[in-house]
Amino acid sequence: MARGRPKDPERDARAAAFANTLAEVLHGFSLTHAELARLTGVRTVSVDSWTRLSNPNLPGPENL
Repeated sequence: MARGRPKDPERDARAAAFANTLAEVLHGFSLTHAELARLTGVRTVSVDSWTRLSNPNLPGPENL
């Protein structure tokens, strides 16, 4: 549960699906988190949080 929000299983499922899909896309395109951050104009830590939202074991830049 993030920042005191009430538990929302539907939101959690959507977030998990997004995190997994993004991790797969990054891996498929051989993009690191830093490269995606540079291309989209966001901080690397943001991309990190998107792909690790539901599973801290999803690939990070060191695994791509």
